[in-house]
Amino acid sequence: MGYIKNNEYVMNTCKPGQMEKTCRYLMMGPKGWECGKTDPKTKLMFDQKVASMSAKADNCPGVK
Repeated sequence: MGYIKNNEYVMNTCKPGQMEKTCRYLMMGPKGWECGKTDPKTKLMFDQKVASMSAKADNCPGVK
């Protein structure tokens, strides 16, 4: 997974808590915020379930 170290980036780009504007790939892991878009299996899972999720956005190319 791609760990996101910059909390300001998360708030401005991933938009946690903003419902449909929230990036669907944003996750919280043991080291903090993570981008699930960088792992193909995780990305596919989120893409398949997005219709039933409140977080629907795709806000960036992914964090490496």
